[in-house]
Amino acid sequence: MCTLVLSLLAAWCATTSDPTVVEYFDELTVTSISRSTETVDFVSRRPGISTLGGDMITMGPVYATLSAEHNLYLWLGFWTTLDRFQLQSAAPAPPEQIELRLDDEVLKLERVVLSRYSGPDAHRIYPSPSPGVVDTYYAITLEQIDRIRAAESIEIRVPGANGVVAVYVPRDDAAPMLAAFIEFTG
Repeated sequence: MCTLVLSLLAAWCATTSDPTVVEYFDELTVTSISRSTETVDFVSRRPGISTLGGDMITMGPVYATLSAEHNLYLWLGFWTTLDRFQLQSAAPAPPEQIELRLDDEVLKLERVVLSRYSGPDAHRIYPSPSPGVVDTYYAITLEQIDRIRAAESIEIRVPGANGVVAVYVPRDDAAPMLAAFIEFTG
C-alpha cells in the first residue's frame, strides 16, 4: 500500500508544472491554454482625480495551442476605478491597435478576436481584476515578449477619440510580472 501511495505521489510531482504558469485544456474549443500566474496593472491618471483612481489595464501573456497551431497573445483587461456616472463619461473602448513603449522602442500590437474569450459571455483566461473588465487580446511574438521582459520601463499607449492618446504606466513595480514573463517563455 505504501509503495502505491509513493508511486502516485511521484507521478503527481513529475506532472506538476511550473508554479508560475497555469495550464488547462478547453474542451469546447479543443485548445490548450497556458497563462502566467502574475499580471501587472497599468493606470492612466487624470488630473483632479484621486491618485488611487483611474482607467486601468491589467496585462498578462497567453499561449494557446490548437492542433499544430501555436499562438501567443497579450491579454489586456480594460477596467476602471472611476465613477463614470459622476464623471459623465463612457469607459474607453479597447482599440484595434495599441503601442507598447519599452524604454525607447515602440511595439505596435494588433487586436485579435478570440470569440470564446471575448465579449460579455466570455470564458475568462485570467481572473477578472474588477467588475466590468473587458477582455481583449493582441497578437504578439516570442521576440516581442523577450523585449517586454528585458525592458527597464514600459508604458501602454491607447488611442482614443479626437486623437487623444491615453498613457498607462505600471501602478506598482512591474518587476514580478516581468519575471513571470521570463518563467512563462523561458
